[in-house]
Amino acid sequence: MTRCRAHSRILAAAPCFLLVLAASGCSPARGTVTGKVTYKDKVVSWGTVSIFASDKMQYSGEIAADGTYAIANVPNGAVRFCVASPNPDIKKRGPAPGNDRGGIRRESKSFRAPPANWVSIPELYSDLQSTTLTGTVRSNTTIQLELN
Repeated sequence: MTRCRAHSRILAAAPCFLLVLAASGCSPARGTVTGKVTYKDKVVSWGTVSIFASDKMQYSGEIAADGTYAIANVPNGAVRFCVASPNPDIKKRGPAPGNDRGGIRRESKSFRAPPANWVSIPELYSDLQSTTLTGTVRSNTTIQLELN
């Protein structure tokens, strides 16, 4: 009789276990989005790429000197991109609002040197309301961002 009770307990717990197992696989698939940013066939070598993903969250990555970017852990689905490339010459850009030190952060961590080949891009690409850059993420995805 005790053997029968043990089997019935296992059978009663099985649906709960299967439900937990199934729920853990229900989160959307994610991947790394990579690509290159260009503006009128010139490499954009400074700034950030931001992705506004299907989960309504923002994911960002730095643009490397060769124009490439990589953003990890982005959920699958439709996305919108913003690209910001502020003037790396702090004297031309001006200080950050409320910062009387000219926008320079005093930290021990060193920053990448500004590129000599920086190109200005239209501000519409850095505004979520006006950007025209879209794509679809499917696991690891390459999306070239060709700005005009």
